[in-house]
Amino acid sequence: MKPVNVDSGQLLQQTGTGQVPTAEGTASQRAVPARSGIRPLLAGGAWLAGVFFLGTAALKGLDLSAFSEQIQRYEILPAKWSFSAALLLVVLEALLGLLCIQGRLAKPALTAMMTLLVLFSGATALRWEQLQGTDCGCFGTALSGGPESVFWHNALLLALLVPLTVLHPGRPGKRPWRMRSAAGLAAVIPLLALVAAFSTAQVRPSASIEAQVFLSATCKTCQEKLGRVRALSADYRATPLRIFIGASKQAEIEEFLAPTPTLDFVPLTQSQLAREVEQVPTVRLVNHGGIVRTWVGDVPAALELREQALRLLEPEGMGAPAAENQ
Repeated sequence: MKPVNVDSGQLLQQTGTGQVPTAEGTASQRAVPARSGIRPLLAGGAWLAGVFFLGTAALKGLDLSAFSEQIQRYEILPAKWSFSAALLLVVLEALLGLLCIQGRLAKPALTAMMTLLVLFSGATALRWEQLQGTDCGCFGTALSGGPESVFWHNALLLALLVPLTVLHPGRPGKRPWRMRSAAGLAAVIPLLALVAAFSTAQVRPSASIEAQVFLSATCKTCQEKLGRVRALSADYRATPLRIFIGASKQAEIEEFLAPTPTLDFVPLTQSQLAREVEQVPTVRLVNHGGIVRTWVGDVPAALELREQALRLLEPEGMGAPAAENQ
């Protein structure tokens, strides 16, 4: 074959770059369309991440006191700073979510999100033992879970955020940021409604007939009634029983249960406990979701509770529950 003479001037004129194209240059040019093809997917992924984080910030903000108490359980900051730290984290999480939704600073916002997840995971590992049996507060009071849930949630989120952050071009999509923001805020509302509909509220009755005992780890009367509570828990003939103990930190629960460490219970924050009952101890007998009997300031004996439950099983007791307070 005869060698073909190519005029470099013609190449410069055709490319319009002022440089002779090289093999590396043409390869990078071929890669541009391929990467630009996934740019809408990356922008959409950042938008969804923003909606998710804005939603979780809203869930925490709806019960800021409970989130503050959960931060206090980590015992990393002084107790007097826990509420300020909770408020700061909620605002920061919401701000990062908005930045991802707008797309203006999506890449730095995604990086900051991953940093928060890593720091939160590290703090959880540091306080693993004392967080056992507590709620992480990651999704407010909508979903429950201890330190194990924190790691599963964070691992899944990091697995999604790492490739999204690495591949994200760092530039907003073609849609105006106002349109993206409006769509993101509109998406948060049904997200909150969906979470509320499928909420695993801890105090929701787990049986048609159930007894619920509410105690506080800082209540002296509750401490005095622990013997009766343990008797109720051990009575296999009694109605199904669930025990709820409110506390600000794990150490309070450990000290409270020192005489009866094997007691099964559901931990609550003090704000969650205050929303359920006005005074502790309180015992409620629930039939099909309705409260039919309440003991305030006292814990009934196992025989009394069993008799009350048996009345509900009689034909006249299977009707609509009517509240009866003592």
